[in-house]
Amino acid sequence: MAYAQSSEATALMRATNEDRAQQGLGPLKWDPALARAAQRHAEWMIRQGGGLSHQYSGEADLVTRVGQEGAHFRVVAENLAVAPNPQAVEVEWMHSPPHRRKNILDARLNEVGIGLVRQGGNLWAVEDFSAGVAGNGLFAD
Repeated sequence: MAYAQSSEATALMRATNEDRAQQGLGPLKWDPALARAAQRHAEWMIRQGGGLSHQYSGEADLVTRVGQEGAHFRVVAENLAVAPNPQAVEVEWMHSPPHRRKNILDARLNEVGIGLVRQGGNLWAVEDFSAGVAGNGLFAD
């Protein structure tokens, strides 16, 4: 299944990469497999009544979800947020030390996929990151 990058996902990726650049880090590359996993998880959040969680009852964990979509990685991480627009989502993440330090500003991470669902005036956002590797192996820390 192909996954087209929406204008809002592009804006969020741009904001993330700008924050990385300010810290001397290279940009994240768009990964369609991560994007598919992130989109499916964003849709799952809405089906669960709108609560934020990295894993719901009956849902596979992050490592399994991104692997099932075809991502190949050594490290995988995820950010979740609800805000009115992509810029507000990035501000939330940058004001949260774990999201900022462990994910957005992690020098090991080089790929990103973003899933978004707009509901009730808010953007439900999932940003999946990886330290991607070439090949068929699935590796995670």
